[in-house]
Amino acid sequence: MKKVKSLYKYTKTWRIRNLEKVKAHRAVFIEIRAKRLIPENCFCGNIGQAHHDDYSKPLQIKWFCKNHHVEEDRVRKKRLGQNYFNDFVFAERYIKERGLEWFKKNHNEIYKTYQQSLRTKVGGY
Repeated sequence: MKKVKSLYKYTKTWRIRNLEKVKAHRAVFIEIRAKRLIPENCFCGNIGQAHHDDYSKPLQIKWFCKNHHVEEDRVRKKRLGQNYFNDFVFAERYIKERGLEWFKKNHNEIYKTYQQSLRTKVGGY
């Protein structure tokens, strides 16, 4: 029961902090349900997800599969200099997997490897 409450609290907090995103997602959902917007496939041929470059224009979207959508978001965050989120997720993942003490001892080595993998995935940033 505790996990459900914390998930609910997290979701509620996220929606409050990201109101513009919520409105854009909702607008796309309403248009699809009303059949005024037809989902398209990604350029690779897989089933597409709606991607917003600008949340203030909720119906200007591109269609990407899950993998290309994640990659597009990663490239966009790098372009905007928003890699702090990725760094936080990186640290949190290792702390959960191996513990805080292990992370404190080994974080410099792991972080270098992580940054190198980001550079190769994004294209040399």
